Amino acid sequence: MPTGLWEWLDGFDAVRSEMDAWRDFNAPQDLADLLPGPISVENDATAACWAEWAFGDQTQKPDSIYFFIGTFVGGGIVLNGRVFRGCHGNAGGFGPVRVPDQPGGSRLIDHASLIVLERMLRAAGRRTNLADLPAENWSSLEPVLSDWIKRVSIGLAHAIISSAAVIDFAEVIIDGPFPANLRDRLCTEVDAQLDRMDLQGIMRPRLAPGSFGSVARALGAAATHISQRYMVDNPQAPLG
Repeated sequence: MPTGLWEWLDGFDAVRSEMDAWRDFNAPQDLADLLPGPISVENDATAACWAEWAFGDQTQKPDSIYFFIGTFVGGGIVLNGRVFRGCHGNAGGFGPVRVPDQPGGSRLIDHASLIVLERMLRAAGRRTNLADLPAENWSSLEPVLSDWIKRVSIGLAHAIISSAAVIDFAEVIIDGPFPANLRDRLCTEVDAQLDRMDLQGIMRPRLAPGSFGSVARALGAAATHISQRYMVDNPQAPLG
């Protein structure tokens, strides 16, 4: 589930009282009577990163950044071949990363999200519901879609440079709940934007599209649960 929903009221048209209700929601406790077995909680974008790490197309697991462009933008980090959660379980929460000199906001979340695409479509007089689009064909959104891809890619390029300046990442994976060809286009455009930016002192990481799109978060939730309980190198896993 998303982390700290109530902190992003300026990002989407939500009722404050409804968002505040999430502050006191305790999933393991409140769902215990509805679901069988133990309940674990993971940030949804981090879970998507788990899916890529456990089941993705990349056979190697280098230090890497995983971006998930959903309603908002999030992601995960892989260090030393393992998903790194951070002290609060929110490592890879890229939304607040600064994006300089771009109209529309100074944070990555102001540019790289499906909320932004919906707003751009409305501004162009389009009333498209993204949920109603064919799973593998969003061409009906052109030319707004191409403008959004460029906007997202500029933001991601800045986020990659900022992140790579802190940790020497070998790879960047870009995923989201949209068609596979759109993930490919984002990788190509991010690569082009990096060509235009100052990379002095930065080892340029490889770019690759994510493997799972709209099912990444659900698949990652399963991978997280399995890893926490059964992976032999996890101290929480039961013995015997």
